[in-house]
Amino acid sequence: MRSLTKFLLIIIDELLIGCFLIFLLYHFGVDIWVFWLVIVILASLITFMAYIFLPHLKKPVTGAEGMIGMTGVVMETLNPEGMVRIRGELWSAESTDNMVDRGEKIVVEKVNGLNLLVKKLKKDN
Repeated sequence: MRSLTKFLLIIIDELLIGCFLIFLLYHFGVDIWVFWLVIVILASLITFMAYIFLPHLKKPVTGAEGMIGMTGVVMETLNPEGMVRIRGELWSAESTDNMVDRGEKIVVEKVNGLNLLVKKLKKDN
């Protein structure tokens, strides 16, 4: 939702100019094809800007930043260190909770080199 808000703030001037232009065209009674041409050009501009700006506003999916918030399964009991599996890869991890048993789900809080700082995933009931 945050990226949609940022995108709308980026294109607000195009939207306002487009609406004003459509209002002027309607007010002066120009041909309908000019009216629709302006709408198509405005929609094309907004679509083009979406392809340019929206990918830059999303959360990274690679590297250390992309690992934060991912969930996984404990493969070797974390007391407080052990192994976890995240997206099919084994990682050495350290638990912020005292002990997490094998098979329980965890969430990554922080990445420290090749070691993950994790906590037990709370079940929503």
